[in-house]
Amino acid sequence: MSRAVLLALALAAVAGCGTVPPAGRVAAPEVYPDRSEPEVAFHTFLWAWREGDVETLGLVLGGYLRHELATRLDADGAEATAAWYRKDAEGLSLEEVEWEQRGQGTARVKVALVTAAQPRVEVRFTLFQRAADGWAVGQRHAVR
Repeated sequence: MSRAVLLALALAAVAGCGTVPPAGRVAAPEVYPDRSEPEVAFHTFLWAWREGDVETLGLVLGGYLRHELATRLDADGAEATAAWYRKDAEGLSLEEVEWEQRGQGTARVKVALVTAAQPRVEVRFTLFQRAADGWAVGQRHAVR
């Protein structure tokens, strides 16, 4: 991992941004679920995905990602959907975390993910702030 990424993560932690998900294996956030800031909402999302916590995914997903979850729940039920998320996130680790944007009501993070099924993939997630209940992960785009 580059020194710049490590420095950015250290500075964010010192600045009190909450539990920014660090590079490495995804671990439980200090507070769960938390959607008060984009960094902690993203960490909540990663942990819910890893654990197959469909209830929390329903809270932290928005847009078409929430629609995908609802469609899968309707088709397969909660237990099978949870198992699918857990299997998809088996061995979930972050190799890189780069917050590209954090503005008024939107944020964007680019990560390099590794799972048991996927050796490495770069993905950009867009988060948005909902007035009623905090931050949500609304979009994902494969970078490479």
